[in-house]
Formats: sequence, C-alpha cells, structure tokens
Amino acid sequence: MSGALYIPGADRTSRWFLDDFPDQFLMPRIDKDLLHSTETDKRSGCPGYQGGATAPQVTINPWKGYRKIWQHLPIPRAGRALGNPSSTPVSENKDNVFQVEIIGYSDPGYGKARGCYLPELDDEGLQYIADMLIFVHKEWPHPTTLPTTWPLYKVSSWAAMDAAHMSSAQYDAHRGMLAHLHAPKPSSHGDVAIKAQTLKKKVDFGLLPPAPAGPTPAEEASVVITKTDTEDIFTRHAIMKDPLNPTGDRKTPSYVIEFAANQSLQNSKDIKALKTSIDALTAAVKAQNPPA
Repeated sequence: MSGALYIPGADRTSRWFLDDFPDQFLMPRIDKDLLHSTETDKRSGCPGYQGGATAPQVTINPWKGYRKIWQHLPIPRAGRALGNPSSTPVSENKDNVFQVEIIGYSDPGYGKARGCYLPELDDEGLQYIADMLIFVHKEWPHPTTLPTTWPLYKVSSWAAMDAAHMSSAQYDAHRGMLAHLHAPKPSSHGDVAIKAQTLKKKVDFGLLPPAPAGPTPAEEASVVITKTDTEDIFTRHAIMKDPLNPTGDRKTPSYVIEFAANQSLQNSKDIKALKTSIDALTAAVKAQNPPA
C-alpha cells in the first residue's frame, strides 16, 4: 500500500530534514499516528529538533492566528522523535508510525500561563489537526482506534500515567491513534495531553463516505408533474393529516388504503357511470344465480 508523501500546503523548506538523513527508514505502511507536544509557546514557531536528529514527520501549530504545518520527512519515512532504545524488542520509530508534534503544552502550569494549554485547544484548532490526520488516513488507510486509557500529564495520577505505557508487543500490535505517553518503557514521557476522544470523532467524521449527490438543476427542470402526480400529492397530504394517523407513519395500514380509495372515488368525474356499471353487473350476477 502506498499513498501521498507530503501534506498539502505544508512548509517543506524551513525545517526539511530528509537531506540531512537521506537513509531514514522507509516504512511499508502506516499503522498508527503517534502524537507529541512540543512543550513550546505557540508564538515560538517550529522547534529545530537538534538539526532534525529528534524530528517527527510533521509539526503542526493549531492555535488561531498561528496555524501552520511544517513537514520534516515524507509521511512513510520513519520519524526520529521517539527514544528508540536498543533495550526494547521493537524499533518504536520504525514501527509503521506517523509522528506528529503539536505545538503547545501538556504541562498545565506552563500552558495555561501562556494561553496554549493543549487540553483547552478550541474546536477549530482540533479540527485543524483532524483535517491533517484525515488526509493521512485517506492516503494510508489505517484505523483510528484509541488506547484503553489516555491520561492527562500532571492531572491524572502518576500510577495512571505509568500504567498507560504499552509493552513492546502491545505497541507493535496497536492500529490507530496514540500518544508519546503510550510508548513502551523506559520512555517516561507524559505527552500529549489533548481531548483525544473529540479528536478521534472529528477524524472519523471526516472519513465517512460522501453523501449521495442530489439531482442537478437540469435534472430537476426535466421533471414533468402530471395531473395524476398532483392528485397523488393531495391524497398523501390528506393521509398525513388523518387524525387516525397523527404521527405521519409512512407505513400503509388498511384504514389508510380505504381512506385513499374513498378520496379517489369522491374526486372521480365518472362516479355516476361507475355506479351504473356496478348496478348492472350486480343484476346480471343475480340473474345467473337466482336464489334457491
């Protein structure tokens, strides 16, 4: 499976690091999106990541007035933002993972003081992140499943934060979205603090198939309404107003059928002729079947 290499509209000049790391591992697919927080101010621009040595594939600033995306490596080239120690049996950076650094703070003390605490990111900011993730998911299809827990740094208990770290096997098997805080030990990072459920819902909504297109103006203009259509519309309107059917049920019970039939008979110009024909038919039947 292969998809786009670049995020549309991203800055691929000022913080592009593939030239510095041309042999960066090429992943065959994307299984998961791993989110980080830069722990930097929204006004500070994009971090330098030690010349790309600790860069993810993408950095995004979601704050109003500062929104921008910097791409550092192609989408399927392994990022470098995880510790990736030799002591773990899985290579975290290379495990088919798309890494995103989100500008802002998971630390409530610094974040709230600077007006860029990520759990307080507004709906438009979350949508900005979601739109980028939607693009990646469409180009490199994979689930949006969240881990069992997603605790908030310095808000949730230490025990909850510690328990959120996956084993290497769990990390390797995960298909969906996760955070730096879920990376296997010895990682002790607690980012990213964010409204993960809301972000997932936005991504899921963006991945829904488009609604069927309605008729074009030309198609609508080509529709001819006949007298029969008009009569049918009035009949249906009467049915929907029927006091015996106050909910406007679209099913057709027997009393509705009878009501519609009565309406048709009352509106028929040939009702007299029809009655005469029925009387004649009745007399003929009686003549052929005299009473015993």
